[in-house]
Amino acid sequence: MSRKLSLDEQRKIQIEGLIYLKSICQKYDLKYYLASGTLLGAVKYQGFIPWDDDIDVFLIRDDYERLLKILETEDNADFMVLTCYNTKDYYYPYAKLVNKHTKVIDNARNIKKLGVFIDVFPLDYLDDNVLDYYHKIRFVRNLVSRRMKIKKHIKKSNFKEFSEKKVKFKIFKDFIYELVSVLSLPLGYNFWAKKLDKLVQGQSGNKLGRIYKDPINIFDSKLFSLSKEYVFEGHKFTSIANADKYLSQTYGDYKKELPKSKQITHHQMEVYERD
Repeated sequence: MSRKLSLDEQRKIQIEGLIYLKSICQKYDLKYYLASGTLLGAVKYQGFIPWDDDIDVFLIRDDYERLLKILETEDNADFMVLTCYNTKDYYYPYAKLVNKHTKVIDNARNIKKLGVFIDVFPLDYLDDNVLDYYHKIRFVRNLVSRRMKIKKHIKKSNFKEFSEKKVKFKIFKDFIYELVSVLSLPLGYNFWAKKLDKLVQGQSGNKLGRIYKDPINIFDSKLFSLSKEYVFEGHKFTSIANADKYLSQTYGDYKKELPKSKQITHHQMEVYERD
């Protein structure tokens, strides 16, 4: 087994990835924003939240699509971009900037090329029918998650064991989810990720949001019109100027410290040097 990386080593690689992403955005005049817990960490700790293990970045859809095309053509020795369009076993409707020299072992992420990563999320313009879109997207998202659980179970068991241990349906809707999920298994891991990505696009309105992943983020688009630099782990990165409004809407009283019981990492994963 290759050498296992510590959390500090993983974070160092993530910062290198964020510096690389920043350089690309500056070179091609793309706007990026530190997001979610990363911005929270920048505001409260000028770095990672002590128990956090990832980095999140937002780009508005047009810049996001341009960024993906650029990253796919850049010949970088250390980082590459993974999407549901360029990687067969990738099942997220957003991108990850991945370090090529590391490997993530995670039961929830059976992605061969996955290494230490940064999550890169698109923000889409949303109209007043956003809740209708949300319910559609939630339906597709549930298909993705349930389908992954079923495939994981089939892989670990024979069909008889799967039949005996199958998911207990609570309501008829759950039965529909499971039936469609099983029927879609031959379509590949990223079939529903592509559906989810397409479903959220093509709207117009004065809101910007990410509604395919919890926590749901929907904001007045004016919030993204002004940006400023924040110190994060000794480097300066850009995000929303009015961080207080963004963080308050996302987390509530974000200035209050979480109880120890909730100071846990998002991901249960191990990271190794890639052979």
